[in-house]
Amino acid sequence: FVVCWCLDDGCRNVQLTDAFDYRIAGCPACALQTLLRELLIASEDKMGLMAGPEFVYIIAALAKLKASTDQAWLNGWLAMSRHKLAGLTPAQLAMCARALCRLDMQLGDVKGCIAFPAWMHNFLAALRPRLAAASAYDITKILKCLADLGYKPTRQTLTEIADAVETKLSSLDSINLTMLMGAFSALKYEPEPSFMRAFYAEVYEKLPLFDDQDLAQALCAFSQMRRLMTDGFLTGFLQEVAAKLPTFSTPALASVLLALGQIGYKPGKEWTQQVATHLQDRLWRSNVHWIATATWGLAMCGHTPEPSFVEMMLAGSAVKLHKMDAGDAVMLVQALAKFGYQPPQGSSVQQLWLKWCERYCFALDTFGLQPRQVVAVLQGFAELNVTPDPQAVDHLVLQLVAGGFQHAPVRDIPHLLDVLIKADYQPGPEFVKSYAQCIRLVSTTLSADQLSGSMRCLAVQRFTPSVPWLVHILAVIHSRVADFTPKQAAQMLWATCKICKRMPRKQSKFPSEKWVADFSRQYWDMIPQGVLNAESLGEGAWGSVMMGYRPGDAEWQAWEAAAAKLAWKLPFGPGRHAIEAYRRARRKVPAQLLDHFQNEIDGWKVKHEAEVAAAQAARQEAAMQLAQQQRRAAAAAQAIAQHQAASQQMLEQVQQALNESPQQQQPGGAAAPVAVFKFVKGMKGRTKRGTKAVNHTQAERLLLQQQPPSSSSGSYSNSSSSVEAA
Repeated sequence: FVVCWCLDDGCRNVQLTDAFDYRIAGCPACALQTLLRELLIASEDKMGLMAGPEFVYIIAALAKLKASTDQAWLNGWLAMSRHKLAGLTPAQLAMCARALCRLDMQLGDVKGCIAFPAWMHNFLAALRPRLAAASAYDITKILKCLADLGYKPTRQTLTEIADAVETKLSSLDSINLTMLMGAFSALKYEPEPSFMRAFYAEVYEKLPLFDDQDLAQALCAFSQMRRLMTDGFLTGFLQEVAAKLPTFSTPALASVLLALGQIGYKPGKEWTQQVATHLQDRLWRSNVHWIATATWGLAMCGHTPEPSFVEMMLAGSAVKLHKMDAGDAVMLVQALAKFGYQPPQGSSVQQLWLKWCERYCFALDTFGLQPRQVVAVLQGFAELNVTPDPQAVDHLVLQLVAGGFQHAPVRDIPHLLDVLIKADYQPGPEFVKSYAQCIRLVSTTLSADQLSGSMRCLAVQRFTPSVPWLVHILAVIHSRVADFTPKQAAQMLWATCKICKRMPRKQSKFPSEKWVADFSRQYWDMIPQGVLNAESLGEGAWGSVMMGYRPGDAEWQAWEAAAAKLAWKLPFGPGRHAIEAYRRARRKVPAQLLDHFQNEIDGWKVKHEAEVAAAQAARQEAAMQLAQQQRRAAAAAQAIAQHQAASQQMLEQVQQALNESPQQQQPGGAAAPVAVFKFVKGMKGRTKRGTKAVNHTQAERLLLQQQPPSSSSGSYSNSSSSVEAA
């Protein structure tokens, strides 16, 4: 047998022949492709003469052979075959749909054919009268192909298909049952409750036949039907998962947890603990996507993990974080925040945690995130009390600005500035201005808590608004004054006063007296109910009084009673605001408030003095350590200088001895080398070994050169013995 290579460029297929000599032959694969191209060209002229089944044979053969065809030929096939679909059987219709999905073409190219919509319309028109005769298997395959092609029929058509397959569910195995529900889920179709009851009953009966992949895919499909899923069915389903847990792979179990997290189902502590124990020893072998998915699913299921589980997750994912994408990054940080993980201080686990956070921040710079993902990551950092790397925060903010604030989740926009501040990031004026414009765009959809929170964030950032912005925001807020709780009203009064004080004096007419009066009553009227904390008590009084509202004696008495219930323990900032409000209202400041404020100042002074003393002690200790290090360095430098001087002196003495050796030579010729040997030996290692060896070799060569050629053998013998002694 000899190997014959095809002459076609790019072909590396080989064939074995029974010839005993080399010969060039075309390979079967290239010959087949050439034949197919010729057949497809020839078939274009014959399509008008073909019957319906012949169209099916052609497209099915191309799909079976994984042959590549161009869009023009497929468009011609769709245009000619759509008139022959009415004469096909249900099995042939299913074969056509499956063949379109299995062609060696992108599904987008298939959908891009001009004749595709008309072909699909005729296809469904031919299918509907044949639904009663179609098998459940063929119907399932057709639905799967519709989902793959991204073609969604009308709800009436899907309802007719569901009714037809409902009576034939018993003929489907576990794989096709899962495929059926997955197709409905992909088509965004929720069957009628009667169908779902029959379907759940069939699935429940065949649960023992489901393997881990079937269970995972089924639950992912069911998660889209959350409105039609009962707790009883989920309980039985998860019991089957627990019974087959040893056979579950990490991807399958992660998919189950993901589906449970998406529907917000809490399976119970015992089930989640069993799953976490199964996962713990397998996390290090999984890729970062499945680690993130499984961890997020457990967190959404309400699981409180053991520290060992989180440590294993951190160790298993730390070296793989560079392979995660934006979705994995969000799930990891959300899961850890949901767990409320905080490593023990000063332990090896804390070092692992810091290393993990460092690698996580570094990986964030390698991919783009959508605005909602940026907000989720920043919120996760804030909940974990982690100060991310400044470069990572800059990257996140750039992604947020590039994606547009308006595309972030509305519920997260108001607290975005607060989250950035907690991440130790100070946004610039342009960022704050863009944030304010975004708040204006979504203000009508924000709740009272979100409005008050966003206004407070802008006040903290010293935002100076434009007149149109302020008019719009104040109008939206005023229209919903009744929705504000006393705490939210106090926060709004404080923030509005702070923002309006930054306006030029010519525009100091904002807000209106009506606005101030309505919000002030919302605050002062609720004080007797005792629903305000110390911070809101001081800020609300300051905001309302500074904007022109003058409370009556009864309102001040109620305020003092509420402060007395708190033992007048207002924090430093709210306490200062309350004293300023009393003075602006020209009322006598309560002595208890002044005393507590003085105590706060004294405590702050003591704390400040202690911090200063600690800093001075630290500086003194650092100075002492520096002086000690300098003394050690000076002593070391002196020792080095002395050593270098001694070495130089010894080398000079050696050189002098070598220079004087010819004059001191005796008849035996051994005195000079012996003297040099004794001198070098007396150095006792204070010079380098290399220097001693070189000097010793030079002395030997010099002594040997000094022997006269005509010396007697005895003299030569004595000289040799002297050299050997040296």
